[in-house]
Amino acid sequence: MNYDKPLLKRFVSYYRPHLALFYTDLAAALILAAIELVYPAATTRIIDKLIPNGMVKELIITMAILLGLYIIMACMNYFMNYWGHVVGVRMEADMRSDFFKHLQKMPFSFFDKMRTGKLMSRIVNDLNQVTELAHHGPEDIFISVIMFVGSFVVLVQREWRLTLIIYLGVIPFMVWFSITQRKRMSQAFRRVREKTADINAQLENALAGIRVSQSFTNENYEINRFNEGNSHFKSAKKEAYHRMASFVTGINFLMTVLNVVVLGFGGFFTIKG
Repeated sequence: MNYDKPLLKRFVSYYRPHLALFYTDLAAALILAAIELVYPAATTRIIDKLIPNGMVKELIITMAILLGLYIIMACMNYFMNYWGHVVGVRMEADMRSDFFKHLQKMPFSFFDKMRTGKLMSRIVNDLNQVTELAHHGPEDIFISVIMFVGSFVVLVQREWRLTLIIYLGVIPFMVWFSITQRKRMSQAFRRVREKTADINAQLENALAGIRVSQSFTNENYEINRFNEGNSHFKSAKKEAYHRMASFVTGINFLMTVLNVVVLGFGGFFTIKG
């Protein structure tokens, strides 16, 4: 692996051996997003046309089509959740292998400065996050873009005024909130990874030198040191979950506000014609 490349280019290069599976995963995401866009239109047709007019045959056909679509949707969900994660697992394994090969070439001075526990944390714990990033990153962006554009097309055909209120009034605020809160949450979880590396390094040193500690009856000192590191780790995780709770709660609240806006203005425009 060429470590002179920019970080993003190095990361993207790990997709290359798994492009076929990666593109198939994106295709599954495309099908899933398309089906999710079909459901509101089908529901509207059932409620506004088929049921009031007693069109039983058409209702049965529509329900059968929806059932078939949901079966396809379930298959796509399984594919994405299994094979999509497999892409991440394979990339993680490739990175871990390259990381270990790179460590074999490092000089003695590097290992004098870097604690073994921190290296183990980098090669095991930190790279484990790559599985989720490699899978959900491109997939979530792809689905979000499709849903954003597709929803705009569907909404603007039904009520352009409501569409403008949603896309120019509510969604920009949701995007701003997501970006700012996500940044804070990322910083908090980065501190968790740092504290994980610290506690792993401390644990590695304590266990490696446990015979010496016992020989000099130094157990209480090591216990106090470990408890201090453990307390910092606990505080970092509490802060991370605080940020995560704020992010999730805020997004759910804004989604509720969006529903109120849709119902309120949608009803208003329908009444006014």
